Amino acid sequence: MPWVRFDDQFPIHRKVDRLSDAAYRLHTSAIFWSARNLTDGFVSEEDLDSVTARVRTPARFAAECVNRDTWHEAGTPCASEKCPPAPEGETGWVIHDYWAYQPSKAQVLADRDAAARRQAKWRESKGRRNGVTRPDMSENDPIHNGSSNGVTNAVINASPPRPAPKGSGAEGPERPGRRASPPGSPSGRADNQSVAEALRVGKDPGYRPATPESVNGHVAAAKAALAAKLRPP
Repeated sequence: MPWVRFDDQFPIHRKVDRLSDAAYRLHTSAIFWSARNLTDGFVSEEDLDSVTARVRTPARFAAECVNRDTWHEAGTPCASEKCPPAPEGETGWVIHDYWAYQPSKAQVLADRDAAARRQAKWRESKGRRNGVTRPDMSENDPIHNGSSNGVTNAVINASPPRPAPKGSGAEGPERPGRRASPPGSPSGRADNQSVAEALRVGKDPGYRPATPESVNGHVAAAKAALAAKLRPP
């Protein structure tokens, strides 16, 4: 992508300053358009409408640019060495003295080719310094092709096995030195009630934890007392 260069005196140049707003926009847009398309300042008649969509009836303002000597029609002789010739047999306009600030198409292509060679040379020298060679990215390379990547990712990203349920016999042998779980809840761990009763016994030696037999006895006594109160005299 070439750069477009402008002198800081460009807007007040006597030729440019006399242009109407629409002609000024057409003139500057044509410079950008030519640099982008590498036309050496030439705007063909069929391409004039694509230079800028901001200017209606661009042919009218192209004629104004010719009258102000910022453009000249193709085929018109120009003594300036900075004014590129129009392609032979083409109809259109040439931006006057385009080469005074903008590089030619040949120069742009030469600069691009030189930059590509420099980058290739730099990458090659960097690879030699690091002892790394560029990998084979062809379809015959088993490391970088899509199929091996799919297989590799499938193996690496596989889900871990689900743990076996307790009591199935698949959880493996008991680890040596593992402390036995205290009795209590069905899982083999002491539940909250058992822990609370054990703490209370430690604080109050006269306390005796409730057993199923004692609970049943208390329930039977409560029922008998209630039945006695409800019995008619």
